[in-house]
Amino acid sequence: MDVFLRLHATITAVLNSALIRRGRIVLVNAARHLMVPLENLGAAWIVIVFRDGAAEWGAFVGTQIVVGLMVHALSWGNKDWLLRRAAEEPASMGRLWQGALWARARFLPLAIVVAFFLGHDAATGVWVVLWILAAFLVQSFDAPVLITRRFSAAIAIEVAAFAAVVLLLTQPADLGAETVIRAWAVGALVRAMFLLVVLLKRLGPGFVLEVEPRYFAAAAPFFLLGLSGMLQSKMDLYMANLMLDDAEVGRYQVIVNTFIMLQAGGAFLVVPFAKTLYRAKEAVLAAFARSVWLIGIGITAAGIGGAWVLLNGVYSFGLGPSWFVLGALLVLPVFGYAPRVYRLFRAGQERTVVIISLAGAGVNLVVSVVLLQTLGAVGALIGSVVSQWVTLGLVFAGIPHQSPAAGSDTP
Repeated sequence: MDVFLRLHATITAVLNSALIRRGRIVLVNAARHLMVPLENLGAAWIVIVFRDGAAEWGAFVGTQIVVGLMVHALSWGNKDWLLRRAAEEPASMGRLWQGALWARARFLPLAIVVAFFLGHDAATGVWVVLWILAAFLVQSFDAPVLITRRFSAAIAIEVAAFAAVVLLLTQPADLGAETVIRAWAVGALVRAMFLLVVLLKRLGPGFVLEVEPRYFAAAAPFFLLGLSGMLQSKMDLYMANLMLDDAEVGRYQVIVNTFIMLQAGGAFLVVPFAKTLYRAKEAVLAAFARSVWLIGIGITAAGIGGAWVLLNGVYSFGLGPSWFVLGALLVLPVFGYAPRVYRLFRAGQERTVVIISLAGAGVNLVVSVVLLQTLGAVGALIGSVVSQWVTLGLVFAGIPHQSPAAGSDTP
C-alpha cells in the first residue's frame, strides 16, 4: 500500500511540476491557434466536397482575403503592444486595452465603406460589415486571452463558432459565395459575443472612452512586422485569386493553407523559449537552432504524409507527387530561420526582419505572377517556396556576428 501511495505522490508531483504546467499551457495555446486553420479546412471540405461548390468557395476566398487585410490593418499591432505594456503595468491592462480599442475603432467607418465596394448585393454587404466588426473585436481579445490564460474558454468558443458555421453551410438552401460569407459572419459574431461575456469583467475598470496617446507610433513596429510576414506568406494566394478562376482559387487555398499549418510548427517550437533566446549564449542559440531544424525535418516528413491523406484522400484533389515535394520545401525553411529571427530581435534589428519579409513578399509576387501564367496554381506554390528559401538565406546573412561567450548558459 505504501508503495502505491508513494507512486501516486510521485506521479502527482511530476504532473504538477513547473515544466509540465508550462508544457500544458504551450500545448493548449497551440491547439487554440491551430483551430482557426482547421476550421477553415473543415468549412472548405463542406463547401467543396460535400456540397460540390469549389467555385463558390473560391469566390468567397476573394472576400476573405480583403477582410483579412482590413482586420489586420485595423488591429495595428495591438496584441504585441498590449502584451508588452501589460507586462510593465499589469494593473492597467483594462485601461490600456480600451485605449487601444478606441484608437483603432476610429478607422472602422473607412473599412465599412470599403466593404460596400466589394461587388456584393446590399444584403451581403451588410453581412461583410458585421464580419469585419466582429473580427475586429475578436482580434482585440487576443492579448487578454494570453494574459489571463483563458485558453480552454477560447477553445470552447471556437468550437461554438465553428458549429454555427457548419449549421449554416449544411442547410439545404442554394449554395453561393453569399451563403459562405453569411456563415462566416455569424461565426465571427458568435466568437465576439462569447469573448465579451468571458473577458469583459477582467478588463476593468469600467467603460472609459479614452484614446491611448501615441498608440499608433508605439504599435507601428508590431504592425509592420505582422504585415510584412502576412504578405510574404500569402502573396502567392493573393496573385492566384487575381489570375485563376474561382474553382482553382478554392482548391489552391486549401492546398497552401494545409502546408502553412505545418509551418506553424516552427513557431510552436520556438515561441515558448523566446525570453531565453534573447539572453542565451551564441553556442546555446546555435545548438537550439540545430535541434529545431532536426525536429522540423521529422515534423515535415510526418506532416506531408498527413497532407497527402487530407488533400488526396479527404478532398479527392488527385495531386501528384510534385505538389508534396514542393509542400515539404515550403515547410522546411521555417524551422531553419524561426529560431534565428530572435537573434536579430536581440540585436535590435526589427527593421531588418521587416525588410527581409518584404523582400520575400516581393520574390513571391514576381515568381508567382510569372509562373501562374504558364503553370497555373502550381506556379503560385513555387513562388511561395522560392520566397521561403530566399528568406532563410537573408536571415542567415543578416545575423550579426557576436562573441560565443555573450549571453547566458541556459537554454
